Amino acid sequence: MYRCTVWDGLAVGLVAAIGAGAVRQIVILTTTTFGVRLFVPAVIFGGFAGAVLVVAMWRNQLLEAGTGTVRGWAAGSGLGFGLAAGWIIALPHASGPFPLAPDQMSSAAVAVLAVWIGLAVLIFMPFPVWVGHWADAWQQRAGLAAPRVPARGGMVVAAVAAWAVMATGLYLLMLSDVGILVGSSAVTVWHQLPQSIRGMGLDLTAQGGDQLGGWVVCLVIVAVPLAAAVAYRLWRRSGDARGAAVPGRRAVATALLCGRWGPGSGRADAGAQRRHARADRRTGAVEP
Repeated sequence: MYRCTVWDGLAVGLVAAIGAGAVRQIVILTTTTFGVRLFVPAVIFGGFAGAVLVVAMWRNQLLEAGTGTVRGWAAGSGLGFGLAAGWIIALPHASGPFPLAPDQMSSAAVAVLAVWIGLAVLIFMPFPVWVGHWADAWQQRAGLAAPRVPARGGMVVAAVAAWAVMATGLYLLMLSDVGILVGSSAVTVWHQLPQSIRGMGLDLTAQGGDQLGGWVVCLVIVAVPLAAAVAYRLWRRSGDARGAAVPGRRAVATALLCGRWGPGSGRADAGAQRRHARADRRTGAVEP
């Protein structure tokens, strides 16, 4: 994942989607609550995917600080494709084939598959880039020209934020098999696809739906760089306070030394007299 290529994002997306699907089947055996069946696997593998993305982008931005660019679009497209393909692989087939390829090989089924993957890529592709901008906000404390700092505390904050974003994304991804991929045939799903996608969007924004997940994602995207700015201000104030305290201590130390060894002190006068006496003995000059 350190190279942030399509294949790196694809691997993370496949592991997260297939793992979440497998955990979902285990949770189904233990509870009948629909929300819990989606929440538990989303939290587990959202943490995995979020931590991997943050560590990779943090290291990438720290090592390539001189370029001034944020790489991650390729990894994001691979992430979206891997999540969509992995979830299709992990779909339970106990209730029959789903109305998309490869369960149904028709033009409508292939079109539904293409729209499904394209939608996932469009949604998840910007996220690694956002993580790269988070890394810039935490690592660039003294400006663009100054050396970067690792900002490990900021990396922990970003990992928690990425956990929340990826968990919300996986939750909605697992919810889509009952919100979008619903129909007796691929043709029916294809004709209902615009309405189904619009219904999912309304569910994210309407009161009483999954509005909390949408608000969490929006707040997290804004809160991480804002936290970096606040931390930078506190760090700069503490540095200014330390810088103001050190000259004060140096002035006190200088005053004490001057008072102890200065021209007006007895030790300084006695030392000067001894030096003059040694000089007179070397030259042979003796006062009458």
